[in-house]
Amino acid sequence: MKRIPRKAWITQAMFDETDERRRWKNINSEEGRQKYRRLNNELRRETDKAREDYINEVCDEIMTLQRIGRYNFMYAKAKELGWKENNGIRTQEIEDPSGKIVSDQNEVKAVWENYIEELYDKAIRPDKIEMELEPEEEVEEDDKGQEILKSEVERAIKDMRRRKAMGDDEIPSDLIPRSAAITGPSA
Repeated sequence: MKRIPRKAWITQAMFDETDERRRWKNINSEEGRQKYRRLNNELRRETDKAREDYINEVCDEIMTLQRIGRYNFMYAKAKELGWKENNGIRTQEIEDPSGKIVSDQNEVKAVWENYIEELYDKAIRPDKIEMELEPEEEVEEDDKGQEILKSEVERAIKDMRRRKAMGDDEIPSDLIPRSAAITGPSA
């Protein structure tokens, strides 16, 4: 009988070894215990190696997707690993800027709030003048990313939420669909 694996790295051979190990588990003799222990160790080593190989393979795919700028596929592939569902956050400890380990939930929250505020602080963001773009000819092919299709822009404009706060460009989100409707399709 063929079983369906719950994890991507589990093979049918591992299922067969599990069945063999299960047969030896209930044999109450020295030979049975030794055989079970040997099979258990072999199976554990095999599954650990298969899991590690699978994770390394997925991480390589994620890095390749990041290199070519396919971030949507990169995030989907990372989600496949299921870290959030399976592992979650085990401990609520974090190091604050002074190097002290903080474990109280309110203190951890405060450290994260300060970090995010610092990260997105307008004062340290580069001005538009500081951000110079190099000519397209000087950029390597791998660093360019994918072409943005007109249909993608149209879909993004259509799916925009209404009545949102202005972003860095200080353009209200309600104005973008209206301006696209007024100007009409451009070539």
